Amino acid sequence: MTAPLQHYFIYTGHNSYLTGNQFNSDCSEVPIIKALLKGVRVIELDLWPNSAKDGIHVLHGWTMTTPVRLSKCLKSIREHAFVNSHYPVIITLEDHLTPNLRTKVATMATEIFGDMLYCPKAGDNDEFPSPEELKHRIILSTKPPKECLESNKLEEELIAEDETPCICENTNPSDKTIS
Repeated sequence: MTAPLQHYFIYTGHNSYLTGNQFNSDCSEVPIIKALLKGVRVIELDLWPNSAKDGIHVLHGWTMTTPVRLSKCLKSIREHAFVNSHYPVIITLEDHLTPNLRTKVATMATEIFGDMLYCPKAGDNDEFPSPEELKHRIILSTKPPKECLESNKLEEELIAEDETPCICENTNPSDKTIS
């Protein structure tokens, strides 16, 4: 376990927060806890604004699933991440948030995980540390939301046609880790 992290296959979860089907089940921290206790090392959370657009819910979008608060999921991960294994846990964020809510997520993750949160140093972009070096660490991984990627494609097409481009914030596809 001393090679860089990207040299390994990792046991992952998908829609790790669902208690049942992807259409109308409840969202909860309980399936996340169960997954971590089984040794899952990657947890996926789909992030959406709450109805007031001032908070963050975890739910399967455009369905009838009932949401769970992001803070509840993150606290459950903190408490159960290393019960079964000391190796790192990666949280993949499917982001459907506004820039202001993304800032809230970063603040929340920093406060909840503290020193457990892996934050790469400048110049560490080539390879991740090994699983051995990342023991007891949490890694946040994300990519630009689909809406932004589609906006960027439209922007490229408009630039090619010499028209005014659309702009979507935080759309660098190489930004995969929140620090």
